[in-house]
Amino acid sequence: GRSPQDRGPAALISPVRAFLVDDSAVSRHALRQALSGDPRISIVGEATSGEEALERIPSTAPDIVLMDIIMPGVDGLETTRELMHHYPKPVIIISDMGTRADTTFEALRAGALEVIGKPTIEQLSDQQWVQGFCRKIRNLAEIPVITRYRSNRKTEVRENPRPSRPGADTIELICIGASTGGPPALKTIIDAFEQPPRWPMLIVQHMSTGFIGGMVRWLANATGHDVRLVTSGAPIKPGVIYVAGDGGHLELGNRRLRMTTTPPLAGHRPAVDRLFSSVARNRTASRSVAILLTGMGTDGARGLDDLRRAVENGSFLEDLYYRLNDFPIAIPPLRERTADVKILIDHYFRKSCAELQRSLPCFSRHAVPIMQQYAWPGNVREREK
Repeated sequence: GRSPQDRGPAALISPVRAFLVDDSAVSRHALRQALSGDPRISIVGEATSGEEALERIPSTAPDIVLMDIIMPGVDGLETTRELMHHYPKPVIIISDMGTRADTTFEALRAGALEVIGKPTIEQLSDQQWVQGFCRKIRNLAEIPVITRYRSNRKTEVRENPRPSRPGADTIELICIGASTGGPPALKTIIDAFEQPPRWPMLIVQHMSTGFIGGMVRWLANATGHDVRLVTSGAPIKPGVIYVAGDGGHLELGNRRLRMTTTPPLAGHRPAVDRLFSSVARNRTASRSVAILLTGMGTDGARGLDDLRRAVENGSFLEDLYYRLNDFPIAIPPLRERTADVKILIDHYFRKSCAELQRSLPCFSRHAVPIMQQYAWPGNVREREK
């Protein structure tokens, strides 16, 4: 058998508590089948409607809720809103790709973390897919969420043009990389720009296959901006917001966009790193702004480093870079600061025990050294599991 070091801390810590909400018995069975093979995930409850979910979830105390969006009565959107207002937990929308995009992405705006397609028979028979699905659920379960207070206020429509800001005339291109929680954040950013923006915008958003087109339509309808899926070879135009599609990397060429099918980077295609690095190499984009939103993984960090080196080499606008880079903070990975492991584990054990109303367990004298020797490939995000 494997040593505790090989198995990692997961063998010492309680599994993720998942709650399923779907009116379809077939869909709930598929989710159970996908999750049942991972001992680090435990299904603690199920509901067939939004009303039942709102009644049962508080007493079940799950770590994550997997929810259908279209249900009779209280649908997934309204259930998400109620949960985030009264009992905030990580909510994942499990949806068919044919579901109305506006409802699905409004659920993300209401506080859901991500939208994932319902498992198919082919996917359930693919062990690699099942492992990736379970890994995503475990990672999403540990993302902290906050209470979302409901508001009846209508969004204010600004009729006066926004004043230009210092340095705005120096910008030629804006590039954004986003992952979990990205769609509502992108809407907020796009809403802040005048119509049409003075510059083209390039966006890479990590998303399950089949949903990016729906997100593009939702952003276009919700913001009133010209938001498009990228067509390879298309000329880049000011005022247009280009979003990378499924299955290809978005790169900037000579005033044209490319979608390439080179292998994934760190499991991502499209990858933010690929976009940012192509901008760093492109002399015509020396006055570009790159924005990396928080999410999961390290995609985009290497591309930002390429942009930093471009500044040092004089091919990127130094003044603009340093205006946007006033407070760089380098945080080493958890495996390089093993003294923090015990502190973090203590913190999350206390938090979980308080939420589940359980007594605080004691570590054996062997447990802490095992956790400190573990490589923590999931970095701090793995510590609660």
